[in-house]
Amino acid sequence: MRKRIGFVICCLIILCLAPAPVNAAEISVLVDGNYLSLPVAPLMTEGRVLVPMRAIFEALGADVTWKEVTKTVLAVKGDTAVRLVIDNKTAYINDASKVLDVPPRMNRDTTLIPLRFVGEALGEKVIWDEKNLQVIVGSSPSHAVFKHYSTKVGKFNVNVVEIPKGSLRAGIALGQGKVGGAEELAAMAKKAGAKVAIKGTFFEAYQGKPELWGTLIRNGQVIHVGNMGTALALPPKAA
Repeated sequence: MRKRIGFVICCLIILCLAPAPVNAAEISVLVDGNYLSLPVAPLMTEGRVLVPMRAIFEALGADVTWKEVTKTVLAVKGDTAVRLVIDNKTAYINDASKVLDVPPRMNRDTTLIPLRFVGEALGEKVIWDEKNLQVIVGSSPSHAVFKHYSTKVGKFNVNVVEIPKGSLRAGIALGQGKVGGAEELAAMAKKAGAKVAIKGTFFEAYQGKPELWGTLIRNGQVIHVGNMGTALALPPKAA
């Protein structure tokens, strides 16, 4: 009887100490210095970060194919082919087999794959930034100076990316190059040669209402709440 009790206690201790997957929503991924937008938050398990397969492969310039019958992911970039199978620790780079620390898996109908393995398999340098909870893939110019965090402004939960002075040149683009002009944001960004385009706060252009459509934040305070989801934040010295 004592042996059984002892065995049960040992099992409970082992189960409690066993590492469980962590849904690391606070982890961000940078590819060549740019934040990668992911449809599902990265998953950290057993010290490895897993990310959605299509997002990372396409960001690295690889063509990706999903084979539903065999649950196989195939990505090709140049002369390199990477093949992974769901819940299987054996992966292939061309014809060479590799043993993974953590196998690919499904999460919310999304295929997650080990980021370090696929990045290095495609010839990229992969770095884990413990301090900022970032995975940096490829080049990382001044990535450490960017701050990414969540905060609360009034009743709003806000995701903030602080960009240090001198890291980029900001500008304002107008639809069709004129006040009141309407044009798709992607087209405006292309004309301006922008790396990033943000749809800012604007006024109702057709009904003659002087009401801001977006939310306006100044000096960390919400000074206007609009009826649209966009927001414009001004630094303390902005006019």
